Amino acid sequence: MDLVEFHVYPNPTRDVWNLKGEERIEFVQVFDLQCNVLISARVNAVTTSINATERNNGVYFVRVSSASGIKILKRIKS
Repeated sequence: MDLVEFHVYPNPTRDVWNLKGEERIEFVQVFDLQCNVLISARVNAVTTSINATERNNGVYFVRVSSASGIKILKRIKS
C-alpha cells in the first residue's frame, strides 16, 4: 500500500507546525536530533497543530502515523 501524503507547514516556524493528511492522522511524535521524544500525541483527525513555542531553535523530526503507514518529516524551528 502506498503511504499517504502529509503536509507540515510552515517550515521554518516560530511557534506552530500545522499538519494535514489525506487521511486521518492517528499519532504524532516530535524528536530532536538526539532522537529524544519531545512530544507524543494521539490525534485521530485529518488536521492538527504542534505547538513549538517552547522548543529551542533547531532541527526536529515529526513522525506522523496513519492507517497507511508512517512518514518522518524534517522541520526547522527558528
